[in-house]
Amino acid sequence: MASSGGGAKGLVSIIVIIAAAAFLYWYYGSGPAPGGYQDRQVLTIDAITGKSYEVTMKVGDEYPLKNPDTGKRTLWMAYASYEHEFIYPGPVDEPVMACPITGGRTGGATVAKHKNWPVRIPEGFQP
Repeated sequence: MASSGGGAKGLVSIIVIIAAAAFLYWYYGSGPAPGGYQDRQVLTIDAITGKSYEVTMKVGDEYPLKNPDTGKRTLWMAYASYEHEFIYPGPVDEPVMACPITGGRTGGATVAKHKNWPVRIPEGFQP
């Protein structure tokens, strides 16, 4: 005589698989990308014109970003020279430990605090 226990185990297995699939969809398929990556506002500098731009950097974008005025990829990450209160474009593939213009303390520029600071382009900066 056949036991009905096998059918219950099969049903539980199906429920577990559906629950796991729902969790994976929720984790990877909705909301911000894994690891906290999401679109964000960034302060950038056009290395050709020296004009600063606040733009949206989308997940997967890489520097240089596209200039909204020209359509060319000339926007670089903005760094702030804290002691002298100006911003400048900098590399994104290596850490910037000191301002290349003054040698002073530096760091990534924030949109709110630094967007009205004057822009300076380091001598020899190659876009």
